[in-house]
Amino acid sequence: MSTFSSDPSAALSADAAEARDWRRFIAVLLAVTAVVVLSAFAFVAIVDPYDSLAFSPRWNRHRVTTNERYAFPGMIRHGRFDSAVFGTSTMMLLQPAELDRRLGGRFANFAMSYGTAWEQGQMMKFFAGHTPVPVRTVVVGMDMDWCSPKVPLARLTPHPFPPWEYDDDPLNDYAHLLNTRAIVHSIREVLTLAHVVRPEFQDDGYYRFTPDDSLYDPQRARRTIYGNAAVALPLDPHAEPPPASPRPADWTFPDLALLAHALDALPTETRKILVFVPVHISVLLDPGQWSQFSHCKEAVVDLAKTRRNVTVVDLMRPSPLTRNDEAYWDTVHYRVRHASEIIDAIGSAVDDGRESGPLFEVLWPRRSGA
Repeated sequence: MSTFSSDPSAALSADAAEARDWRRFIAVLLAVTAVVVLSAFAFVAIVDPYDSLAFSPRWNRHRVTTNERYAFPGMIRHGRFDSAVFGTSTMMLLQPAELDRRLGGRFANFAMSYGTAWEQGQMMKFFAGHTPVPVRTVVVGMDMDWCSPKVPLARLTPHPFPPWEYDDDPLNDYAHLLNTRAIVHSIREVLTLAHVVRPEFQDDGYYRFTPDDSLYDPQRARRTIYGNAAVALPLDPHAEPPPASPRPADWTFPDLALLAHALDALPTETRKILVFVPVHISVLLDPGQWSQFSHCKEAVVDLAKTRRNVTVVDLMRPSPLTRNDEAYWDTVHYRVRHASEIIDAIGSAVDDGRESGPLFEVLWPRRSGA
């Protein structure tokens, strides 16, 4: 005779208890998750690592990210800079303090690593519209990112660009706080504000991205410079670029329209200095690149002629600097010790009124009249 018996009410009671336990577990899990998420959101919203939120405390924040696209809008809003440098890494080594002394004003360096023409244009227009003081001077580095002859270059790079920081909506930034990047940068900001770690960046945008000069190896630099060069070694120390070929009809340099829009967003009284950057002579001796840059210079001069207070200064030419292998890490990045020479050349062209010098030639003079 079987001793097994089944009690339906006991089974139902056990199932109900198990269901209650699961509901309690899920409720606790959701509550803990909500607390963690809301705490993280509040933490980032209060710390405001990019100094861009509408309702965060007015602390003297520090730049905590290498991605300039996140850092610079807050610096522009709160930095009280009346002058700025824009461009790519070819302009990043210009020290704002030296520019202050040579050109006057209070400079920041808003050049971006791998900055596209579109990104530079966005940054210039944001500076024009949001710096809290009248804009005195802008210096724009002209290089390969402005000089694509036929097709506009890509607007964006793998470096994220946050469009919500560049608009006038004070609330939409809050929709982008819950991510690892913002949380990590908030922690770094807190540690910097608390003097646990030292600030990694200057508060004027300057960032020395090149290695320390004590690590410079001339032979390695030469291998980098000439590894893919179109010119044969050894170079004639007096070699000159070949005559530029005629400009094809479809070479319209479409990205310069972005430059025109950015310049037009600035007050007419603002000094606008367009500087063709000093790339290494091996680039200039390449017939194809020389023709491309020569016609790009002509197109930039045409743009300058129709606007007030624009000067075009050419350092992208054979000179004691561009001929000096030991002045460069690669074909476009000079060593930090030569940045002062470049600043002085810009000052000689703009403030001293010189038409040319050892490193530069003025392609179009600034005019203050209509």
